Amino acid sequence: MDTVLPGGVRPAPHPFDRPARKTKSRLRLRCGDRTIPVAKLWPGGFSVDRDQPQLMRGFIDLFDGARHIRHGLVYQIGQDAAYVSYAFKTTRDPRLAQPADFARAPAVPVGLLPRR
Repeated sequence: MDTVLPGGVRPAPHPFDRPARKTKSRLRLRCGDRTIPVAKLWPGGFSVDRDQPQLMRGFIDLFDGARHIRHGLVYQIGQDAAYVSYAFKTTRDPRLAQPADFARAPAVPVGLLPRR
């Protein structure tokens, strides 16, 4: 049986129709003991959903599932209605030393030898 509705009137949604599912990202940030999902990733930064816990700046680890991709310093660069964007200074190899957000002096001693 066909039903003809006047223009501008939509039929009620069927109870078994599902809304379009948003794909879940495997990318995660670990900042201390918090884990935050990453919505978008680009070469110089990333964005997270606005309703997630916010970072101001600090040290993070970036994971793709269980694989450790990068670690580095992060700082906020902008926000809009849905996302908060961040930029980061990273090293690709997670075993390397932490990147610094300041210039290091070239002639810094490696260690201190005690006097006898």
